Amino acid sequence: MNSRVVYREHEDVLEISIPEKKNLWGRLIVPLWLGFWTVYGLQGFPGASWAVLWVFAELLGLYTWLWNELGEEVIRVGGGTLSVKHAIFGRGFTRRFSASMVRDLRAAGFFEPDAAAPVSASRMILNLMSFGFILLPDWSLKQGTVTFNYGKKVFRIGARLTKEEAQNMVEKIRPYLRESRRKTGKGR
Repeated sequence: MNSRVVYREHEDVLEISIPEKKNLWGRLIVPLWLGFWTVYGLQGFPGASWAVLWVFAELLGLYTWLWNELGEEVIRVGGGTLSVKHAIFGRGFTRRFSASMVRDLRAAGFFEPDAAAPVSASRMILNLMSFGFILLPDWSLKQGTVTFNYGKKVFRIGARLTKEEAQNMVEKIRPYLRESRRKTGKGR
């Protein structure tokens, strides 16, 4: 299986890199839309509020295209922390979790189909219903396939993975979480 998930182990830290899965619609439609939107915007605006809307939509479209082409989810586990970073050109926001408080790590969610597997009718309907959201990176980031409980909340990481990729990621992360709990004396 050709996985896009890359694992790097450095002493007591596991780093997982997941480049964004290239989306054909994002590669074709977003640049086309950006071109039309830019030309339309350069022709002038009927008012100041329209200019603000235009700039916002232009930036969102550009971010969406950049995420689709260059986005990467970077997960680090070690030193008592699980961190998740969504980055473009290595820059992005990082969310940190105390590894000793991460519970019930599991592969769960909407998995990407294997390339050889036929697409089910329910998956086709889900794709059609969510078409407008598929292009937005924030929506895809919330659809992770590795799930864990943290306090009273549930978090998802590992967007757009197959079931096998998600299960492999869970098996790689678990020993690092156990080691962190052992060192801090917390958890099970």
